[in-house]
Amino acid sequence: MSRAPIFDTPFTRLTEHWFTAQSSRQCAIFEQDFYRCAAAVGQRRTIEACGKEMEDFQECVKRNKQWKRYDEMQRVRKEKKVGYEEKPLDDSYIPPNRRV
Repeated sequence: MSRAPIFDTPFTRLTEHWFTAQSSRQCAIFEQDFYRCAAAVGQRRTIEACGKEMEDFQECVKRNKQWKRYDEMQRVRKEKKVGYEEKPLDDSYIPPNRRV
């Protein structure tokens, strides 16, 4: 969890971005959802009432489920002894700005 304050005051509005994930576009929404919930229910009830929002935010930051899926796919690939596809030729690459 970041160090941002749970209480919503004018002062926290000025400093709320210092220790947050707001610069990360993909995790900013999850963090905002958690802090909105936490501000609404108060500090004592935050863990039980806002657990889902916190879990979503932590998953976005740490990507635990993504890594577990990756590890499982690698394990299955190793069990089945499936190789990787061949690398495409270097001259077959199309830069992203040239794609249609």
